Amino acid sequence: HTGAEDGVACGACAAGEYKAATGSAACSACPDWTSSVAGSTVLSACLCEAGYTASKNGVVCTPCAASTYKNATGATTCPACPSYTVSPAGSTSLSECSCLAGYRPSEADDV
Repeated sequence: HTGAEDGVACGACAAGEYKAATGSAACSACPDWTSSVAGSTVLSACLCEAGYTASKNGVVCTPCAASTYKNATGATTCPACPSYTVSPAGSTSLSECSCLAGYRPSEADDV
């Protein structure tokens, strides 16, 4: 929370910001491709957005590699697309994994 000066009412830092110290200092922006909930008090509250990953929370995130996706926030890994499919870098959903040329979606009764 921050106020224009000490001794006045304060408002929560906006989503995508955090502030760890007390006092009237401004809130800090989360690193690129991360976001936080309003009122966050630590850098580690800045989580990678879907389609992005990092080694830990609170650092700049990078897009998931091609042929992977990530539909959750945080510093989790990007799961691989199924066999014989590909997706663009930064994919946020399994549905972005498309069949390669020469392949079609599997039917439930395929063996």
